[in-house]
Amino acid sequence: MTKITFGLVVYNEERLIRRCLESIKDVADEIIVVHDGGCADRTLEIAREYTDKVYVRDRVKGSDPHRIFILRESSNDWVFMIDADELLSGGLKKFLASATLGHDFGALAFRWPLWNGERYVTKSNYRPCLFYRPKSWMIGLHNFSVQAVGQVEKVDEILEHQPELNKVSFRRFRGQFAARLDRDAERFLVQFDALEKYNAQLIPPSFREWYERYTAHPGWYAYRNFLHYFIGSFRNLWRDGYYGALVSFQAAFYQYRLAKKIAELKNKTDNK
Repeated sequence: MTKITFGLVVYNEERLIRRCLESIKDVADEIIVVHDGGCADRTLEIAREYTDKVYVRDRVKGSDPHRIFILRESSNDWVFMIDADELLSGGLKKFLASATLGHDFGALAFRWPLWNGERYVTKSNYRPCLFYRPKSWMIGLHNFSVQAVGQVEKVDEILEHQPELNKVSFRRFRGQFAARLDRDAERFLVQFDALEKYNAQLIPPSFREWYERYTAHPGWYAYRNFLHYFIGSFRNLWRDGYYGALVSFQAAFYQYRLAKKIAELKNKTDNK
């Protein structure tokens, strides 16, 4: 059977982390927990009941940059990235407990229905979360997950996602984006060569070309990206109804605002 490391990045998650760790403890060969900056609750205490690999790293106000550290620290080639508000379904536990994974693909994606605080409201979306390290790369940007080289295999088992707050509503539109935009945009002002990377040799040249074009002309990409995701909202409207379209529109609006914020910060820097 394949040995799997589970990696969590957390920030003051004492209310949720035990539920997550209980769901993975019987199938994890290794658990790595990274806390984003200093901890103000019992998160670290609870985490140490399940693993001795608990780290407190500098605060970056996000999870994705810390995942590079998890990939480097993992003792196993297969790494499952999971959040504190997620947990393994019974079917997914059984799948992982008996899985013998080959090297023909770079990642596995599991069904990831969205939760509105009371029930699941989408059915068709999948999330890549189990990665084969030799075929995976990552770059230290916010809201940018591990990338797999080659095929991503879809598995029809559910990764439960039950956050405390409803993340698929118009009410949370402005609050979610306002808290993230400055953080995300500032990272894009860093030169490509200065960004932290994992398996840098696997990063496609086309990605670097895109990054340099995007950071040079973010204003143009604001409209391009919005249109791309907005068109996607019609596809998700057919698949998942109102909530599917709403999630795509949220992504479109976020990409528009992000590019505009990058342009704003870039102009301030250039005019100094």
